[in-house]
Amino acid sequence: MAQSWTLFVKGFDQKNMKIEIPGPHPESTKVSAFKTKIQEKTGLNPQYQLLKLEINKDKNSMQSIYDDSKRFSEYPSITNGSQFLLLLQTATRHIDPFMKRSNGPCLVTYTEYETPECILAPCGHPVHPDDLMAYCQAEVFDQKKWEIRCMKPGCNVEWPLSFISKSGATTYEYELLEKGLSENHCIMNQCADIHQCPSCNCFCERIDKSQCRMRCWWCTKRSGKAYDFCWHCLASWIGDHNCPQKEALNVLEKAPEVEICGVRCPSTRACPKCNVLIEHMKACAHMTCRNCKQKFCFICLRLQAGESWQCEPYNIKCSPAERQTRLQPSNPRPVTN
Repeated sequence: MAQSWTLFVKGFDQKNMKIEIPGPHPESTKVSAFKTKIQEKTGLNPQYQLLKLEINKDKNSMQSIYDDSKRFSEYPSITNGSQFLLLLQTATRHIDPFMKRSNGPCLVTYTEYETPECILAPCGHPVHPDDLMAYCQAEVFDQKKWEIRCMKPGCNVEWPLSFISKSGATTYEYELLEKGLSENHCIMNQCADIHQCPSCNCFCERIDKSQCRMRCWWCTKRSGKAYDFCWHCLASWIGDHNCPQKEALNVLEKAPEVEICGVRCPSTRACPKCNVLIEHMKACAHMTCRNCKQKFCFICLRLQAGESWQCEPYNIKCSPAERQTRLQPSNPRPVTN
């Protein structure tokens, strides 16, 4: 038996915590003591902590840990390395009175209730509101799903955010889920023209490609004031913003093509790491940036990984990267290699 345990907790803010349970008998630790350790890391009072123990991550099966007076030994599934989801415990979830109710069993925990505490999902399957929030958290932040669907084998009906809202989601839970689904959608669908907002890291897609002033809907909604940022340098847009990258992007756009190792590509590239502009004059495609010392291929723009190159040898053809139309959020300076 382990002298001490390491337990893992993931909060609704997507932060992972590692909680050490000292020996010699960690299984005798009370749930209340565990919650106190979580409070030390998060500041969240134990009375507002709702813990869900992951039983089978692949099937999103979880067990609610309700009784603070119990010891870990009374929950056989809690062992060294166990993973928990931390939810915000609300005194009462405000569930839409028109939602259909059921005694269960809950799809997530398989628990049956004496009173109709479960709600019926759009597909008709019962789920407890607290377990629904835990399932949504796992789907969005662990599985990186951009749609929430029923877990019942053979069902797969989508559960829209409107259903989750009516099921008693707090404003905090709802907004985090909404933001997470938006980010996952952009990543999974490989949106070509997206940036992360420099303030909240929410993914934003540019519809009008000619505009460089971008408004973040998430920051605007959260603060009640319009928040704009520059699409190129990612600086907050204040007054008559003069983007320091505009000149560099114009140089990249107008750079003539040259032939390097039998491959045609723009004669000027921006260092993939620090944005310094580099004009190819002669020699091979592999080069070292004079500014940040990063080694990369001028043709495909792949970085050197350790001592190896991710493309062809220095004098062999490789596939050229497209002309650069965006830079890292820093101030480029023209340099010639």
